Order: sequence, then structure tokens, then C-alpha cells
Amino acid sequence: MIVELTCFAVDRVDQQVIDKWRWQGRLIHVVDGSTLVMSDTAENQAVFPQQSVHKAGLGFSIGRLVGITYLSSGVLKQASKIP
Repeated sequence: MIVELTCFAVDRVDQQVIDKWRWQGRLIHVVDGSTLVMSDTAENQAVFPQQSVHKAGLGFSIGRLVGITYLSSGVLKQASKIP
């Protein structure tokens, strides 16, 4: 239900954007990614393993995030974690 409400709200915001804010009248998506360094716990290691270049027991869990936003409004359309 939360996902559906969020999508509904994003669509409503986008409908309110005036055409001159769009690039040549088009809806442009911006994709951006980032990483997070998290505590080195067994739970985090199970979901977000260390990078393969690190020796076992050294380094931290690395979380990866990707987000898609609308250029015209800056509204976050979708976000995902990547294990």
C-alpha cells in the first residue's frame, strides 16, 4: 500500500509541473547511485557482503543504492538497494 501511495503522489506532483520546466517538453529521468559503509555485523554481512578485494574479516559491509528522480520536479520516482 505504501508503494502504491508513493507512486500516486509522485504522479500527482509530476502532473502539476509546467511544460517550461521540462526539457523540450519531455519528461527526463535522472539516475544516480551511491554507496554506504555500514557496521561490520553478521546481519549486515549476510545482506551486504564485503567487497571481494578485502580479506575476510577486514573492511566494512558496503551497501549500494540507486535512485531515479524527475529532472523537472526533483521528485524521487524510485529507489532500490543492490546487494
